[in-house]
Amino acid sequence: MVAALLAPGALFAQTTAKTGPVGYETIALEAGFNYIGLRLHQPTLAAGVLDAVSSSSITDNDVNIGALVTSGKTYIVEVKTTSPADSGAVAEVLGSAITNGVITTSNNLTAVGAAVGDTYIVRESDTLASVFGAANTAGLAPGYSGPTGADLVYVPDGLGGLTAYYYDLDNSSWALASDSSLVTGSSIPLVYLDGLVVFANGALNLVVDGEVKKSNVIQVAKPDFNYLSTVYPAGATLDSAFSGSLATIHPGYSGPTGADTIYVPSAGQNLTAYFYDLDNTSWALASDSSLVTGSAISLPSSIIYFNAGAEINVKNSAPAYYSTL
Repeated sequence: MVAALLAPGALFAQTTAKTGPVGYETIALEAGFNYIGLRLHQPTLAAGVLDAVSSSSITDNDVNIGALVTSGKTYIVEVKTTSPADSGAVAEVLGSAITNGVITTSNNLTAVGAAVGDTYIVRESDTLASVFGAANTAGLAPGYSGPTGADLVYVPDGLGGLTAYYYDLDNSSWALASDSSLVTGSSIPLVYLDGLVVFANGALNLVVDGEVKKSNVIQVAKPDFNYLSTVYPAGATLDSAFSGSLATIHPGYSGPTGADTIYVPSAGQNLTAYFYDLDNTSWALASDSSLVTGSAISLPSSIIYFNAGAEINVKNSAPAYYSTL
């Protein structure tokens, strides 16, 4: 599904001292269901060093972050921890949760290593409008006062389900597929941790641009199926992404029974399933338990993660060379 990937050293450009390398990615959508992730992100809005950390907030006394955000918008807070090194600490917050230099979080960042002296950045979340266009500049097939014949964008709802949207050309607005009620595209966050599902009636190239994330990230895997972005626009493999999570994911023992399964999409609407075989300390095909080399399994922009047990934090690690970008 990925027609052109950012390659090491290609299409990267350093912007300001505050932002990371930037680039673009073309994602090829096929007719049918497409599993995609956003691997280039909104620019760094604020950055600094943490002066205080609690189980429900982080504080930077030197930056008035609240003056930079909008109450109803969604933002991503990324903390690069020192101990453990770059644990992948991340929080999704509303602008209303940020006052001056204090960010109130719903998840406990201290539980994943956030501490005084760690560095952080804040970036705005993408939205339906920023990715597909407020007026559908991406060119998805529209509906006309209803979803019949329209391309659909399925967005994870945080509860294990998906909410479907389409572009309503009659009303020049995005709308819910469930009841055709109109929504504001810029108010529907597309958080880069999540994978999206796009049902397309025909082939289409979706071009996404933005900043490259260089640090690790924690993604929550709830029981059952999870649609996850692979986050990093080039170089991600089974080994590079999940080597830091082998003690957390549920393994198999010479077979996939009881194991978490990672479904990797490929062209032609295909999904290949893998699990981690602890008996053989290797990734393996779920279909026949044959061992594979994890570093040879490249990851497209999104995967489907089947969690066979209780909710876990999955650490998705950036490819090693990202530290030099």
